[in-house]
Amino acid sequence: MRLADLANEPMVSMPPDSGLRRVLDTLAQAQVIVLTHSIITSQFTSLFDFVAKGLGVAIVPLSALPPTFERRLATRTLRPAVTRRVGILHLADRPLSSAAAGFLDIFRPMLSAATRGRD
Repeated sequence: MRLADLANEPMVSMPPDSGLRRVLDTLAQAQVIVLTHSIITSQFTSLFDFVAKGLGVAIVPLSALPPTFERRLATRTLRPAVTRRVGILHLADRPLSSAAAGFLDIFRPMLSAATRGRD
């Protein structure tokens, strides 16, 4: 599905200041597409409920979808795919806690694998 396919659909969206919404609005503007944000919510759970009630369609990151066995909505892949960069910031002169260091040990290889070949 292309973003242009959603131009005449009522959308259930995140607030304008959310990262996802800014990315989508910027992409739509670049393609001269007007998205109709009919319902605004800051919670993905509410967003899914509004869509399930037939009040609109939504664009969400794959990471926001509930596990497959809990999905009650149909999903379609947006083409071309929308991507954004994710990183970890911390103070260079302050050591990380054990929990933060452990998180980075797990996160770094996953981030590296996910972004390989995109730059």
